[in-house]
Amino acid sequence: MNLKRTLVFTIAIYTTICLAQASTFWLHVRVQEAGEKDSVKVNVPVSLIEMVLPIIEKDQDLKTGTVQFDDHHLTVPQIREIWQEVQAQGNYELASIDSDDTRVRVALEGNDLLVRSTEGSKTQVMVRVPKQVVDALLSGAGDQFDLGAAVQVLKTMGAQDLVNVTDDETHVRVWIDESSSSE
Repeated sequence: MNLKRTLVFTIAIYTTICLAQASTFWLHVRVQEAGEKDSVKVNVPVSLIEMVLPIIEKDQDLKTGTVQFDDHHLTVPQIREIWQEVQAQGNYELASIDSDDTRVRVALEGNDLLVRSTEGSKTQVMVRVPKQVVDALLSGAGDQFDLGAAVQVLKTMGAQDLVNVTDDETHVRVWIDESSSSE
């Protein structure tokens, strides 16, 4: 009976460890310069980001309640109102810029806010922000963003690319997944 209990206990612990490891998400940043052997690779467990965020917010005074775009200041409550109105319209293209060598598109598609940009044939930018992450970021009280809530939601959304920038000299990729390496 004791051996059976020990075996069940061991299997339960092993299963718990495997499940805990499988649900650990990592934020990756990779920068590769064309023709260079060197690259920048950053792999950070999301749990570390969650632990450090309160320290960064406190030390860097990120809770000032305003965002500056050139000479215009927007408060967090104003940004919340704008975001609610943007979402109320459903899927649509918010902005599109077409010129001789540049195309920029900002759109709500499905559950994402997307920004795509191309300059000529060499530079491409793709930024994907899940709407739920923006909602969580704006869920802070009063004039505060809630970065911790945004990270929590991002973690629950699973593996996905967030930013891709490619030109003839550089490739930058930011993504989240369950792997501790950026390969």
